[in-house]
Amino acid sequence: MLSPIKIILLIAVIGIVFLVARQFRKPEGEGRKTTKNANKDTDTATELVKCPDCGTYVSSLSEHKCHN
Repeated sequence: MLSPIKIILLIAVIGIVFLVARQFRKPEGEGRKTTKNANKDTDTATELVKCPDCGTYVSSLSEHKCHN
């Protein structure tokens, strides 16, 4: 049978685990993307252009140098 000491220790261990887990959780606003924020990421994507010489996709052909 559970003695009062065991019950108190069990409650203390559960409380400590709860407090430690709460410290490691991220704050409410961080790390969670909504669909509105997810759409913003695709709006800022860079269009890539294929290099006619080597076939590598680059953001700007003027800054690209082929390594043939």
